[in-house]
Amino acid sequence: MSPVPLGGARLLAGGALINVCLGSLFAWSLFVGPLATTFDRSAAAVSSVFSVAVVVFATIVLAGGRIVDRWPPRWIVLGAAVVGTVGLLVAARAASLPGVVVGYGVLFGIANGLGYATAVAVAGKGFGERRGFALGVVVGAYAAGPLVASPVITAVLTRSDWRTTFIVLAVAIGVALTAGGLLLGRGVGDRGDGPVPPPGVHERPLLLRPRAFTLWLAFLLGTVPALLVVAHAASIADAGGLSAAAVSAAVAVLGAGNLTGRAGGGWLSDRIGRLPGLRAATAGLAVACVALSLVAATVPVLVLMVLVGVGYGTQSALVPALTADLFGTDHFGANYGRVFTGWGVAGLVGPQLGAWLSDSGDFSAALWVGAGSAAAAFVLHTALGRMGVPGADAEVRA
Repeated sequence: MSPVPLGGARLLAGGALINVCLGSLFAWSLFVGPLATTFDRSAAAVSSVFSVAVVVFATIVLAGGRIVDRWPPRWIVLGAAVVGTVGLLVAARAASLPGVVVGYGVLFGIANGLGYATAVAVAGKGFGERRGFALGVVVGAYAAGPLVASPVITAVLTRSDWRTTFIVLAVAIGVALTAGGLLLGRGVGDRGDGPVPPPGVHERPLLLRPRAFTLWLAFLLGTVPALLVVAHAASIADAGGLSAAAVSAAVAVLGAGNLTGRAGGGWLSDRIGRLPGLRAATAGLAVACVALSLVAATVPVLVLMVLVGVGYGTQSALVPALTADLFGTDHFGANYGRVFTGWGVAGLVGPQLGAWLSDSGDFSAALWVGAGSAAAAFVLHTALGRMGVPGADAEVRA
């Protein structure tokens, strides 16, 4: 397998830098306590800021796909830098919780959607036989974002307050996005040294077409159990009787598994194909959900949390790669934006399903439903292989 050329390395560095800083969005929980105290609001009310940000993020990935396909990445990311910086400064100056909703939830959510969609599109449109690796690096960087940002946020919060922390984030993210945008330049093929999109099909799928709908539904069903566990990881571990330290470790190893699945799953799919990787991910999720409903010992629970994270991260890397394999690269931004709505639906359904089925504190029913959802995704991935996916099934690349 050929190495990534110099131009490709530059694009990957830009995409990774963009997503690392934008992934700080998922360190939101660190702000819940300080904001609840300042505004005398419940934790649930403060958490609505994050819910708004996630909805805006998913909406922009969908709506911004055509922008990503038509505009040079540099200008989109520089625009995201301005919007994100302004948003965090608005949040820092907010006199009430709605001000934080506007600044962090809406404006920073818009910046996240634009930046993420652009970085993923650059990786998905080029790199040919290394596309899985490229997408693994870029989406893995987003998962690494909260791991990088959390110590910084915690340190500033300890020495100052949440307003100062938002200002520090605004400056850091503005600088990082600007640098990332300049690295991306005009994107694939810029200056002739970057990866060139491979020849092949270049179509706009409608979600009602069989292959597009099957991919969308498989992404939705495969992500539901992962996000169910992600949203309730601490409660699931606690319900199993684990110690406070083990509960914290369960959350940490779930995140580590997610990062591993994103980075490693994309690389592996370049060698074994996308669909075998997706089938392995969803099969692992089904097994992990069933086992989590049955075991309560610390070590098995931690291992199963890693398995859930790997399954989630692998899908996050392989679905955009498979989208490009299926429909080409000309309209990748718009196409992946449509498929990505499956993740958005799962983000609403999974956590709520877990909460609804576990009112008594017993997550067994929710985990079994999650296992069934993952098994259904496995079946759909098998069906996709029979529909004909160019270069995505059993092919092993040298």
